[in-house]
Amino acid sequence: MITPITTRISALAFYRNYLIRVTTLMGYRSVCSSNTKYPDVSGFMALIHSIVDWMYTGSNRAIRYTRSNARKVALIRGNMEEAKSAVDVSSIRQAQERISGFALPTPLISSRYLGHLLGSPVYLKVEALQRTGSFKVRGAANKLTLLSEEERRRGVIAASAGNHGQGVAVVADRMGVSCTVVMPKGASVAKVQATRGYHAQVILHEEPLSYARSLAKERGLSFIHPFDDPAVVAGQGTIGLELVEKLPYVEQVIVPVGGGGLAAGIAVVVKSLRPRTRIVGVQAAAAPAIAKSFKDGRPQVIPPRPTIADGVAVAAPGEVTFPLLCRYLDDIVVVGEDVIAQA
Repeated sequence: MITPITTRISALAFYRNYLIRVTTLMGYRSVCSSNTKYPDVSGFMALIHSIVDWMYTGSNRAIRYTRSNARKVALIRGNMEEAKSAVDVSSIRQAQERISGFALPTPLISSRYLGHLLGSPVYLKVEALQRTGSFKVRGAANKLTLLSEEERRRGVIAASAGNHGQGVAVVADRMGVSCTVVMPKGASVAKVQATRGYHAQVILHEEPLSYARSLAKERGLSFIHPFDDPAVVAGQGTIGLELVEKLPYVEQVIVPVGGGGLAAGIAVVVKSLRPRTRIVGVQAAAAPAIAKSFKDGRPQVIPPRPTIADGVAVAAPGEVTFPLLCRYLDDIVVVGEDVIAQA
């Protein structure tokens, strides 16, 4: 019998890029996030078993960071109120109205098999049903709809390993806005082709973020940040609204963390509407910048190592997302490549 130690089992949230999984684990209804178009249930189960094994054997494959540690340091408190005012439930509700023509409200699907295994209901929130196969279209739609007519006329540019770029490209295409996406050399061929399929100009570069910023300045384009923008965070937060509407008594939310846009948006709305709900972030050990920053209470730059979870390989927390994560997250779990691969 598995005991209530299981807040650690939050590590099962992780990947195959992001599906929003709402799970009830040992009495905790939980939400996790992933973008895969083809979730592998057997792989997900392997990850559950690996985390349960870690709980009992003391394996160091997952490392835990708590919000209490982050709060010991007051360095970021000044930024917290600023971030809070930039993204709140009101701005997320407004985002929900703006993106209705671009992003689908995705369903919660009950998993009988996982529920039987864990002894309580398990729900999956399938963001994979979005047109691009990712939640990223939500933030992109909210940001682009807020641009002025002049900004839309000049065009937009984004830096992305794939999912954010596709989200920006599909929304820009619908709005008749010129779009450029800078992707890393060695990016997935499928993602490059998909982005071009939405009529975006794709540029491959070794430093996508810095190069996209320089092009934006040079050409007068609007830069659409993948996560560190209040409008993008609010767009991703619409997932949280759907969660509390469909599962009002959710007890634990588990969400993967890259730059923190998804986690911050969901955390703001869920914690504001359901203060007792626990929110746990999960990050790849090869890209632990937010987890370590969260632990120390101050932003740190940690270049990511190669990781299967390439879409969340971010070197530093954002100025917008980090204060929100410190304010609203209860815990962060870091998992290794072996656990991600099993998932």
